Amino acid sequence: MSTNKLKLIKLSKKWNFVFHGSPKKISILKPKQGYDEWKKDWKPAVFATQIIDIAIFRSLINKYRWDIVGTSKSEFWIKENNLYFRSTKNLLEAAINQVWYVHVLDASKFKKRDKIQYIAYEKVIPIQIMQVYPTDLPSNIEILTPPLPK
Repeated sequence: MSTNKLKLIKLSKKWNFVFHGSPKKISILKPKQGYDEWKKDWKPAVFATQIIDIAIFRSLINKYRWDIVGTSKSEFWIKENNLYFRSTKNLLEAAINQVWYVHVLDASKFKKRDKIQYIAYEKVIPIQIMQVYPTDLPSNIEILTPPLPK
């Protein structure tokens, strides 16, 4: 676990920050169309979370960033107050030797959407941007194998 992840965990306990994971540094986060299972989800927004492991997972496990061979999928959810992650092996392998970012954002600019997500309909400027690494990924990622669940 990196010192940056430890700093992010400390910030998450203050409850006045939310976090957005991305494969790149973004100086101004602008509302974009979200997707759930490849269907448009809500109106365009900036999506964030107060859960550090989700922001890190979303920053490193990102199939739009690499030339992935084969079918890929990643997902996360909460059930009975437990957090679960799943990813295909090819996405996890592609994350090795990569460095990505978690954007620290002012929670007062967001509305709570559900147990996991916060949304903002206006652009948001990060308070801080921190690098994260594959060693920061959650330890409980289940490997998905074809055929993939829907």
